[in-house]
Amino acid sequence: MVASTLAKVEGNVLAALELPHEDQRLIDDYLGGRDNAREHLVASAFWAKTMAHQDGRSSMAMFNLLAEIKALKGSGKSIELDCIGGPLAPGRDDKGMFNRLTDIKSFHPPDWAMVYVGDAQAAYLERGDGALLGALMRPSKPWIVGISASCGTIWACGKNGRCGVMPIAQGDFMKGADLEVESEGGTSVDSALRLPAFTALRPPVSACELR
Repeated sequence: MVASTLAKVEGNVLAALELPHEDQRLIDDYLGGRDNAREHLVASAFWAKTMAHQDGRSSMAMFNLLAEIKALKGSGKSIELDCIGGPLAPGRDDKGMFNRLTDIKSFHPPDWAMVYVGDAQAAYLERGDGALLGALMRPSKPWIVGISASCGTIWACGKNGRCGVMPIAQGDFMKGADLEVESEGGTSVDSALRLPAFTALRPPVSACELR
């Protein structure tokens, strides 16, 4: 769905992903088709975390998205992929992501941009520890789409810090992150897309699993 949207838009496209900005060179090497680039990427600290500390950002779904963007670039599509995520250390980095995104757009203004982050960062909300990325971006008038499902599984991290495949119906980590709640400025997103179900994909554990 994300890759098909990128394929349809015209002009110079920016795809900003919540991946560690330290991995930008590794991502660039992979997208550019350099020898052994995917093996070097999956061996990096972010992708090679223990299974208990993985999350959806380092899932096969995310790597498949990288592969699809690589194919689009290879077909001549003008796409710049930038990693706006913070370091591997735990904790939110909404302000850091906003600053990196602002710098990218200032130096290389795109015709169209997609920022792909988790629901905990995307909403138009202020929380006790600061504004979410969506709230920081609000002056630039983005269109935020909240994607959810009423059943299935997701790869997520629970309150105990351990990550894994969790059923949506039983995941209390979802409480407080509902994208359809009301905030002082109205709804926390501009539109909501509810899918029939989510299916979690495990992280890539070896280069032989990657495309």
